[in-house]
Amino acid sequence: MRNKILLICLFLYLWPVFKNEANAQRTSKVSSSTKTVKHRTISSGVDYLKKLKEKSFVVSCGGGCAMTYTATKIEKYGPYFKVRFNVEMYIDQVSSDTYDEDYSFFYTKSDKVDKILDEQNKNVLGQLPISAEKSFVKFGDNLIKNSGGASGNINPIGQRTSS
Repeated sequence: MRNKILLICLFLYLWPVFKNEANAQRTSKVSSSTKTVKHRTISSGVDYLKKLKEKSFVVSCGGGCAMTYTATKIEKYGPYFKVRFNVEMYIDQVSSDTYDEDYSFFYTKSDKVDKILDEQNKNVLGQLPISAEKSFVKFGDNLIKNSGGASGNINPIGQRTSS
């Protein structure tokens, strides 16, 4: 049983590495004429990270494995937010690895989480275990609530204003 747990934790740990290598191989095959879309950061003077009340959450991988996601940088790009997380992996309550991951949170017009894209622009909703998905959605709900919404802004005292 312990071997299975270690294999699962090892797989979860190495999965982003293999995913990044496969993506790098696919990217190298793409010609240099591919268009790159650049997004402009909305300069509103709002420190979204500072306004966020709950900056971290824990995802259990089962069998003594857990990962803590802590937001370290939040940028608003029009209707969505890009969040950099410092991810710390624990096995049997001992820190085993730390790395950064970026996710983009998109919302509906009613400020509900619509999709969450990982670094490869793949929607993680429906791909993660249900408890992990709920944690990401709860974080996204907290983010939009404390930022004034995808289409609105917040004034210096934290009240929502329309744009």
